[in-house]
Amino acid sequence: MMLMRTYMDPQTTMQLIEGLHAARCLWDKNSDEYQDRYMKQQELEKLAFQFNATVEEITKRIKSLKTQFRREHKKMLSIMNDPKKSHLRRNTWFGYENLMFLLDGEAVKDSNSKQHAQS
Repeated sequence: MMLMRTYMDPQTTMQLIEGLHAARCLWDKNSDEYQDRYMKQQELEKLAFQFNATVEEITKRIKSLKTQFRREHKKMLSIMNDPKKSHLRRNTWFGYENLMFLLDGEAVKDSNSKQHAQS
């Protein structure tokens, strides 16, 4: 186990990403488990134990990974929509491809919620 205080090497980060992917309640807004605070806490504690870190450190790392992924994904979308940048179609951040599962967890807005809001 690695003591996680300031720096996490890429290999350990990839292990954290794998752990995050397995803990659907921490990222999938469409999952029933996403609303279960107790389950989220349990998963965070498991990850904290695995990485010899505090729950707060793991929470901060996960938030940082999600933020970096969103930033990189937004950059990739703008590159894909700009014909002048077509040669830059590959993202170079090492965690980008492995965090693509986060896109599956984005909340799906159904038409019923829009209709209720307009009523």
